[in-house]
Amino acid sequence: MSGSTAATAATISRVALPVFRKRGYNEPLVVGSLAAGGTLGILIPPSIILIVYGVLAEESIGSLYIAGIIPGILLTAMFMLAIFFIVRVKPSLAPREDTASWKEKFRLSVAMLPVAALVFLVLGTIYVGVATPTEAASLGVVGAFVLAAIAGKIDRATLKATFLSTVNTTAMVMLVVSAAFMLNFMLAILGVPQAMASAVANLGWSPAAIIWLLVLFYLVLGTFMDAYSMMVTTVPVILPVVKSLGLDLVWFGVLITLLVEVALISPPHGLNLFILHNVRMQGAGENETYTIADLYLGVLPFVAVIFLLIALLITFPSLATWLPGTMR
Repeated sequence: MSGSTAATAATISRVALPVFRKRGYNEPLVVGSLAAGGTLGILIPPSIILIVYGVLAEESIGSLYIAGIIPGILLTAMFMLAIFFIVRVKPSLAPREDTASWKEKFRLSVAMLPVAALVFLVLGTIYVGVATPTEAASLGVVGAFVLAAIAGKIDRATLKATFLSTVNTTAMVMLVVSAAFMLNFMLAILGVPQAMASAVANLGWSPAAIIWLLVLFYLVLGTFMDAYSMMVTTVPVILPVVKSLGLDLVWFGVLITLLVEVALISPPHGLNLFILHNVRMQGAGENETYTIADLYLGVLPFVAVIFLLIALLITFPSLATWLPGTMR
């Protein structure tokens, strides 16, 4: 429901972290899972990163959204399996909880139906071809408004905060995209993309080798640049190279989103790590002190999991291209 990894990580951690602490869960494992889980906000639609990439690459936003679903679900399952095996090896990291009854599970599942309906209203209409991404976004706004009204959450203060947040996000995205177009224009005049594509072609490397080189490039870049800066400064230069290799641009959009995810949680300067550390400090007691070092420790297994999915995506591109190919 949120296309921003920062908003996802901040919102979920503020709700979940106090509960995990109260129940005695291992702090590094918890904050690592929250930081990594926040990255799913830009892979599973809606995603601001995919919108920016789609505009830069002149690719269908709808196809990019649908392409992110299978990798997003797969990454979620892999995160869950990683936590399962970590706790199986060292059970003291997570206390055993009382099993909920089937009645309780059903009651809580029913409470999720409005959220599922809202997700389908956006993604389902794009997939079956009923609405464009812009129209689907409008449907999502109306659906969210109706749900909030039914829940009695609509008031003047909420509407004001919503409008201001919308303007801030829209202005940020438009500024990023405008800067990207200006940079793209200047690079095209200077002939940089064509020179890059020619240089790569002269290397005589296989497409797989060049892709892994790009993976390494983005991983290094992500240690000191934020996601939007990476996209704006690199995509206009990299795209001609990708096109010269004959690679699917929708598939590459999902791949670059995964690389941005790694950048967001990789030490030492992953944005999500600082967000989680800030939330931890806000909820700390007078005698409690936290360092960011255990955050680094807790997030490493999840970084390894994303690497594994990147390898799977490079080996099996259909993980990202099959579902968009079935769209009407």
